Amino acid sequence: MMSKDDFEKHLESLLLLNPEVIFWEPINARGTNGKRMIAAGLDLAKSIMKRDAWASCFLKQWEAIEAAAENLGCIDRLHIWPDQELKGYVDLSILDYWWYKPTVEKWNGIETVDCQDRKSPSRQTQLPLLKLPLLNL
Repeated sequence: MMSKDDFEKHLESLLLLNPEVIFWEPINARGTNGKRMIAAGLDLAKSIMKRDAWASCFLKQWEAIEAAAENLGCIDRLHIWPDQELKGYVDLSILDYWWYKPTVEKWNGIETVDCQDRKSPSRQTQLPLLKLPLLNL
């Protein structure tokens, strides 16, 4: 349930470590995860246990972290990990972009494929494709 400002604060801290890649995936409160969260006293899970509410929250958070990363100049390091369940809420080309976007980190001296040729869909085409109203959580 972080705002753009919250994401900026956390990203600023992470950037001090000079990460090659910053992965982001929102919490999945559906199913048993949600039940465990509620049992642990995290009542916020109740508000996002249904698919539409979860998707709305996910997309709101997605928009906020992308905006924060753009503001801080680290959008090229950000790697979103969208859930398969977002099919039908977001254009498939946007999901495909993130699912198959190569990352730039080096593993044991082996550099991964350079992703500079692969362009992100414009931000204006991303979240307006949402097929339900965003919830104010």
